[in-house]
Amino acid sequence: IADAMVVDGRGRVFVQRRSSTRRLFPGCWDLIGGHVEDDEDVRSALRREIHEETGWHLKNIVLELTPKYWSYGPTPYEERQFIVT
Repeated sequence: IADAMVVDGRGRVFVQRRSSTRRLFPGCWDLIGGHVEDDEDVRSALRREIHEETGWHLKNIVLELTPKYWSYGPTPYEERQFIVT
């Protein structure tokens, strides 16, 4: 998973509400992001997800945070979060 913490000039982070029909965390507030496709690297996925979900274009990756590992049922996830503009 590639997630973007989009920070504005005032230090605010953009979040969006997940659809109530989502399998994972329905109706929760969340970062921009999603799964990395088989034919892309994590930074390409980050760029794609930002554009798909907001119409915005990735300007700069400020920092990559420590990866998080978690599971939902039998499915393991590696979540990589980036602070971006």
